[in-house]
Amino acid sequence: MDIAGNKEASQAINNYIRTFNLHGMSVEDAKKWADEDYITRGRDNWYGYDMQTVFSLKRADERVISFLVTASSYMGGAHPNTMEAALNFDPKTGNRLTLADVTTDERMAVKEITNAILEQTKQEKYTGMFFEGYESSVGDLLTEDTWYLGERGFHVIGNEYIISPHAAGILNFVIPYTEAGFLKEKYTII
Repeated sequence: MDIAGNKEASQAINNYIRTFNLHGMSVEDAKKWADEDYITRGRDNWYGYDMQTVFSLKRADERVISFLVTASSYMGGAHPNTMEAALNFDPKTGNRLTLADVTTDERMAVKEITNAILEQTKQEKYTGMFFEGYESSVGDLLTEDTWYLGERGFHVIGNEYIISPHAAGILNFVIPYTEAGFLKEKYTII
């Protein structure tokens, strides 16, 4: 990514992205694992391995640059695995933005975001999708790696196995900017 006229910020963001790894292992380690598995299984029983990371730009303006990062892999097992994360940067400095940077009061924001997600989970489209007692785990969804500022609002990623099983897929909860009073005004789009 090249931020017009700001080489330092561009370099800082690109350096961060180059080292960001959701897979939990390097490509070299994955290849070694695949090679060993190929030797063990043999050609006739080989099913192949796959590992990829996709960065999707969700918002880019003079206030924020937000990416959704999707990492998927198949390293044997019952099914492929997919995980999402988010990265938010200040386009002037290239520094990663934290929840404390974009909210008026981080503690209050966490409560409001958690309550908004809980409210959304009660929608009919989510009937039967969550683990029993998931309400006590909703707060675990929000981390520095699971929120981003999109065109429509404040997003929180709901990765598998936190409040829902693999079959539910990755969830994306959106709090429209008009309802995100916890955000500093400069980060909203109205």
